[in-house]
Amino acid sequence: MKNDKDSLRIGEVAALTGVSADTLRFYDREGLLPAATRSVRGARRFPVGVVARVTFVKQAQKVGLTLRDIKELIGLKRGQSRHSCQRMRRVLAKRLSDIDTRMEQLQVFRTMLEQHVDACDEALRDGAEPACPSMNALERD
Repeated sequence: MKNDKDSLRIGEVAALTGVSADTLRFYDREGLLPAATRSVRGARRFPVGVVARVTFVKQAQKVGLTLRDIKELIGLKRGQSRHSCQRMRRVLAKRLSDIDTRMEQLQVFRTMLEQHVDACDEALRDGAEPACPSMNALERD
């Protein structure tokens, strides 16, 4: 980097992105950030564009992409081609499939919880302090 105006210290990146310095160090080790240079004292200095990269990583994580997915997508950004678009589509389609599977699992779990709530409601309607049918069912399983 030409001078300090062309780069940011790790604390500056943390302040600008809301990501901790430890997380930035982790991202750096994992190859998610552009290469940092070192100051004379050994401190990391990142290019100014790292703020956009960190923002991209955090947004991608929020929508459920793994760090491996993100790493692949970051690699794709360098060489935009039809092949890149195919790889991008594959990553996104895999994530959609994972979400669909998770939603099915959550629906099954929701139905089970609803049945337990209904069993508790029925037992509580009978008046006296009943043995909890849901607790009994969970202890049996």
